[in-house]
Amino acid sequence: MVGAVIIGVAQVVEGIVSLGEGQIVFGIGSILLGSATVILAAIVAKLALGVVLVIALLLAAANYVVSLFKRDDFQKWLDRSFFGKQEHYDAFKTRLEQREAFKKLAEAN
Repeated sequence: MVGAVIIGVAQVVEGIVSLGEGQIVFGIGSILLGSATVILAAIVAKLALGVVLVIALLLAAANYVVSLFKRDDFQKWLDRSFFGKQEHYDAFKTRLEQREAFKKLAEAN
């Protein structure tokens, strides 16, 4: 149950950070799912109900699905690149800037 609380708190923190980055839908969704995970973990710890355990597992699966839609650094780079959509981020000004950003991204991974 401690793991579920940690995951829930991490999800809430990620939601708050996403709100700060302007990702409102993802941020609110993360905060709600994280909060629900923490609350259900507390209920499971107190009551140990099988139904609540199933709901907690479903929320964990929902957290995973939501995390699939979070834009990682590579996706952000693609959005800013020459071939990207540039809907959420400003495009690179030059190809050199784009190449340097890709090198930093490759070194980080």
